[in-house]
Amino acid sequence: MADNTFLGKYHCMIRLGEYSRPNPMSPGDFKTTKYIKLPLPLELRDDTPVALTNLDLTSTGDLINGSFAGGAAAYALRKSGDVISGGASALGGAAAGAIGNLGGEALGDAAQSAVGGGIAEAFPPDQVASAIQQSLGAAPNPNPSIMFTGPTLREFNFSWTFYPRNLQESRAIKNVVETLKRAALPATTFSKSASVLSYPNIVQMNFYPWDGGGKAPYGWSKNSIIKMKKCMMQAVNVNYAPSNVPAFFGDGESPVAIGLSINLREIEYMMSHDWGGSPGSKSEADLQGQVTAQGTNLLNQSTQILTPANADNPQQGTQ
Repeated sequence: MADNTFLGKYHCMIRLGEYSRPNPMSPGDFKTTKYIKLPLPLELRDDTPVALTNLDLTSTGDLINGSFAGGAAAYALRKSGDVISGGASALGGAAAGAIGNLGGEALGDAAQSAVGGGIAEAFPPDQVASAIQQSLGAAPNPNPSIMFTGPTLREFNFSWTFYPRNLQESRAIKNVVETLKRAALPATTFSKSASVLSYPNIVQMNFYPWDGGGKAPYGWSKNSIIKMKKCMMQAVNVNYAPSNVPAFFGDGESPVAIGLSINLREIEYMMSHDWGGSPGSKSEADLQGQVTAQGTNLLNQSTQILTPANADNPQQGTQ
């Protein structure tokens, strides 16, 4: 514990406690075994990322857009290379008919001639499809989308540069460094055997005066400038010559300047309600019903687009 009363109003506190894995949606238990008070770090960044994935919906996107005629034509353009290379029968009448509607009778004749003569094996389907799209001046909409895949366990990097005024302060800062390094590292267990290691300490970091008056388990208040959940230390890095000129007090061991940086990673993820949002109101039964209904609807629409009847009358089923 560092009782740095000279810190004043603006400072931060690092609480250390033995590892107790919380449920990702629950704060769990946390018992502080040590705490360290430090000045505010050089940066106070509060990044909030989420996990997103780029995804082209292609024909599924056509179904969602609700255009049966357009969906059939787009499907035909995507598969036109397979038609030429592998024969129209490989895709069925729906795609072949749609290609004929787009390119005319000559395209259908060319496809059958190429297949019959064995020429298609020399032409990769993707290149054939690209050539057809260029000649027609039409391309299927890839229907790009972004899919939310989940929250992200955030990382924080904080750094300080200390210039102790005397030997005693330099030793106090070194003690802080050693305490953090011990907390960041595992220990042996089971009669000091190295076969099994205990987890390092959990960290809770708070910033004052904003977190003053905050409540358990995180110590936040409505005025908190940065809200952090429980973390583990991924790195504790120290530079005993931050000015590129090593210098020490009279004992020859205590540096006159110390650079410290710590990398923290949350083990609990943030949710909207942590920032004042409302929790979800839908039940599991409601969600299951919506998933079933949406899946059935997409299946029915896809069947209509890919059937031969729909190729002859692309508007069929839109009423």
